[in-house]
Amino acid sequence: PVDLKLELGTAPKEIEPADKIDTGKLIERLEKLLSSPAYSSFVGLDDQTHEFTQAEKDLILERGRKFFEEFEKELVKRVCNVLERASRNLGTEATGMVGDDDIVAKFEKRIIDLAKSVLTAKDDSKRRRGRVDKSLVEVIDFKYEHDTRLSAARMLNDNIGSFKGWATDAKGDLNKQLKDDVDAALNIQRFKEFQDSILSRPLREWYLNQQAIIALLPPKKGPAEEKK
Repeated sequence: PVDLKLELGTAPKEIEPADKIDTGKLIERLEKLLSSPAYSSFVGLDDQTHEFTQAEKDLILERGRKFFEEFEKELVKRVCNVLERASRNLGTEATGMVGDDDIVAKFEKRIIDLAKSVLTAKDDSKRRRGRVDKSLVEVIDFKYEHDTRLSAARMLNDNIGSFKGWATDAKGDLNKQLKDDVDAALNIQRFKEFQDSILSRPLREWYLNQQAIIALLPPKKGPAEEKK
C-alpha cells in the first residue's frame, strides 16, 4: 500500500504482478459489486426478492472503507516485521562482495525507502490536543501505529544489513527530520530547558513515543566525531 518509486523493469511473461492494495480502488470495486445484478435484486432466505436500500449501501461502504484502511495498515506492519529480520548475508556470500548496484544494494534501498515513508507519513484526521506548559497545542499524528513505526526504524539496524554502516546516512536524515518535526509541533525551541513533564498527558505520550523511535535512529556524526 505504500507509495514507493519502484523501477521494476519488465516482468517475465509467466509472472503476473499482483495488483497494488489500495483502499480507494477496493472501495470502487465494492461500489460496482453493490450495483451489479447479483446485489441490486436478490432472493433472500425467505424466498422473497429484496434489494439494498441506499442507506444500507452507504453503511456497507462505510464499514468496507474502515476495513480496507485497517487491512492496509496491518499489511504494512507485517511487511515491516519481516524486513526487520531480513538478513542479507546470503546475497553477499553469493557475490563475494558488497556492490553498489547489485541485487542486495537495490533491496536495501527499497527497505530505506519504505522505512522513510512509514516513519514520516501523517494523517491529518488524527490529531492530539493538549497543553505545553500553559499553552493549548494541537499536533497532527502520524499515519501508522507506534508499533509499526518502531518496526520500520528497526529495519535499518546495522546488524541485519550487508555491512555495518549500510543505513547510517538514512538514519541520520530521519533523526533530524523527526526531531525537527517534533520540536516544531510542540514549539520546544522557545524553552531554554525543556522537560517532558510540562506536557499534558496526551502530548506527553505522543512525545515519548517519538523519542523512542528517534533513539533507534542515531544522528550523523560530525567530522570531529568520525576521527575518534
